[in-house]
Amino acid sequence: MVAFPSKVVHVIDSLGVGGAEQALSLLSRHLDPDRFHCRVFPLSGLGPLAIDLDQCGLLATTTVARSLPGQLRALHRYLLQERPSIVHTHLNRSDFLAGPIARAVGVPVVLSYKASILRTDGRRQRVHDWLTRVASRSNDTVVVLSNALRHYLLLRRLVPDEKIRVVHYGLELDDCEKSSVSRVDLGLGDGPVVLLAARLEPRKDHRTFLEAARLVLTKVPGVQFLLAGDGAPEYRDQLERQAAPLGHAIRFLGTCQDVPALMRLSTVVVLSSQTEGLGLVLLEAMAERRPVVATRVGGVPEVVVDGVTGLLVDPGSPSALAEGILEVLARPERAQQMGEAGRLRVETQFSVTRMAGEITALYEELLARV
Repeated sequence: MVAFPSKVVHVIDSLGVGGAEQALSLLSRHLDPDRFHCRVFPLSGLGPLAIDLDQCGLLATTTVARSLPGQLRALHRYLLQERPSIVHTHLNRSDFLAGPIARAVGVPVVLSYKASILRTDGRRQRVHDWLTRVASRSNDTVVVLSNALRHYLLLRRLVPDEKIRVVHYGLELDDCEKSSVSRVDLGLGDGPVVLLAARLEPRKDHRTFLEAARLVLTKVPGVQFLLAGDGAPEYRDQLERQAAPLGHAIRFLGTCQDVPALMRLSTVVVLSSQTEGLGLVLLEAMAERRPVVATRVGGVPEVVVDGVTGLLVDPGSPSALAEGILEVLARPERAQQMGEAGRLRVETQFSVTRMAGEITALYEELLARV
């Protein structure tokens, strides 16, 4: 007989503003508190979302040890003290390190894999695959956010099929009604705006986006391109050098706390990734009734219905990406129809209520085995 509320500790690397962190924040706030007593334990760093979680009473700790051994000891002490019913890990470091600690304490483990398990360089991929295979042995269930990730795990024989559960991201649509950014704030004119909101890292392929921007500007000079997100300074420097010949048509905005507000200012939202687990930013854009142009990689086709909610193009092709952007800009009525279809798709298939319900069923199934 399972006693409710059951304690669930979510362990995550840090609480920045990435897709995994935002999804965890939503999930922890929407699980029924009468059934699950949730706490979020940041393993190696806090971040902007820590404030919100702390205000909701969901943050397990406000201090983080600097060294890896100190972080693991702190987690071990916390689990011994709290004796949770389930430990749910998120992101690489937590997946690989927290699972064995929880298992040693005698707690069932749910492990969530994101897009970061998909890498493009051979040696790092082999190491990552080995770590994934080892980590899967210390958990009871592996949650992946797309069928594409499930297929990858099975193809590489990293996780047994019976352990895998697909749970797509969900959005809290009420959040999409807020706005704190205007065109005047950003110094934008009345022309079309193309937004890429993604962390500055090579797998997001900003280089292809910038080259596509150059091609678009040769045909529609008044378009303005926004890049929201930050990353390694050296990578940003490289991108800024590439963008320099395009002048003020390209804007690097850095980290933005209100990405949906930027989307409401945009004509089209773009994702140029080489790999992608699902593409939370695409769901956010669709929720804002914005057409999207995205690369046909990973779980993206599970979000974007090509020709209905947006356009899918081949990855690594500036010309294909530019053609997709130009097609949306040239047909505003169709773009509006895509935006409305995208909103409906999010409402019916990608709500946070659906996500929380599927995780609830998973937890209850796991607890019933104990």
